[in-house]
Amino acid sequence: KYIKEMPLIEMVKVDIQEVDYLTDEMFIKLLEVEGIDNHFKRAFAFYVETGCRLFKPFDGYIKGNTLVIPPKNSKTHRKRTVVLNPLTLAILEEMRENVSKCTGVRKYAIKNYSRVFKKAVRIAGLPDRLHFHNLRDTYAVRRWAITGDIHLVSKEIGHKSVTTTEKYAD
Repeated sequence: KYIKEMPLIEMVKVDIQEVDYLTDEMFIKLLEVEGIDNHFKRAFAFYVETGCRLFKPFDGYIKGNTLVIPPKNSKTHRKRTVVLNPLTLAILEEMRENVSKCTGVRKYAIKNYSRVFKKAVRIAGLPDRLHFHNLRDTYAVRRWAITGDIHLVSKEIGHKSVTTTEKYAD
């Protein structure tokens, strides 16, 4: 009843997909969309400025001007810190307050940021292939363009391996 030997698993080569990120023009267009509450627009700016994944601002804790994401709440199971400036700190506190006011399930209140982002993309007439995670990609591409240091960008966004981050250098 048990497998006696390791089955042969043939690895399939998958082409690396190009990174989708928002150009400055696209991001400005997104922020100019009518009918989207300014709170969500500020939240989009927060994610572009910090490179956080959707849930991380709510999974970590604030220590001074730093968002600390403990290993148990990190995808890589390593502590991650995100330095915040006064504006991103204020936006983070606003986002946390907004989510805490929701009477429903916390997870759905947080996922609402992603749903509103998708709605804003459609209203702005941006490519439908854009998703909330592309705000993180935008952060990584910008940091790579500014610093030229792939190791720094890898550390900032919390990748275990620089190889994972190299896609942003293209």
